[in-house]
Amino acid sequence: MKISLNIPDSKAIAFLKFIKTLDYVKVVANEESDIELTDDLKKALDESIQSLQDEGGVTHTQMVRETKKKYPELFK
Repeated sequence: MKISLNIPDSKAIAFLKFIKTLDYVKVVANEESDIELTDDLKKALDESIQSLQDEGGVTHTQMVRETKKKYPELFK
């Protein structure tokens, strides 16, 4: 049996963390053709790439800290 779910982006990470704890559930990534990036995400990725090229990047710790500030709902 296969089940498709439409999980809102704001709940996706929490849902995946939960579902991966179930030993009878297999999480399979979408095929590349199924992946759609929002315009906001594309813009953020482009800005990140440009920042890396211009400034040389940031540490993982800095990135996590800034992400937690900007998207606290993802870290509950």
